[in-house]
Amino acid sequence: MRLKLDLERRMDKLTFRLAVADMLKVLREKYTCTEMARICGVNITIISRYINHDVLPDYERALSLYRAFRKDLLNMMSEGLDENNGVLLSNPSFLSLVSLDAMYRVLGKRITKVMAFDELAGLAVATSINISRPYVLITRNKSSAFKDWLSFSCDVGPVMVEYYVPKVISPKDDLLYIDLREDIFRNTVLKRICEATGCNIAYRYILENEISNWGRFENTVHDLKRR
Repeated sequence: MRLKLDLERRMDKLTFRLAVADMLKVLREKYTCTEMARICGVNITIISRYINHDVLPDYERALSLYRAFRKDLLNMMSEGLDENNGVLLSNPSFLSLVSLDAMYRVLGKRITKVMAFDELAGLAVATSINISRPYVLITRNKSSAFKDWLSFSCDVGPVMVEYYVPKVISPKDDLLYIDLREDIFRNTVLKRICEATGCNIAYRYILENEISNWGRFENTVHDLKRR
């Protein structure tokens, strides 16, 4: 178990470093390499090598680069998030920024599974996040992929809605829950799933909340070496 956890954390670090290099490539639409080098304090030649994937930033440098451009990243995410959510399904650059932001939020946290509702816009956000953990979907219909399911009935106005989740969650699980926007009904379903399975929600990544509340994270420090 300890070896598996160490391997997962090493993979998370590597994935984060790759995502930061991709972030710099997206930011080239806004800044020149010279401007980027001035903002983050890194030599222009090194910035260019990161953008071209000739070399990856080490983990500490990746954290520094992310923090230097975090405000730009979240502003770009905010501008890209339109009312119809179409950009979520069609813009790889936008989804790569979402993935990077979500990875940063959970660095150092124990995550065993990723959970999301099987609904188009929220699912697009969830599946864009590049984290090597099993996905568990909360769905309106059972599938043949799993034999045993838990069911949850909830009132949505005058209608009773039935949701299902496969019996693959245990009290040992720490989940990353992902959704597009806050929803009282979905929060109720999520709470019932936690009560029924004994699992823990390690982090709720609600995209609209993360964009609007980015200032709360300005002084957050992640240091996996201490864990």
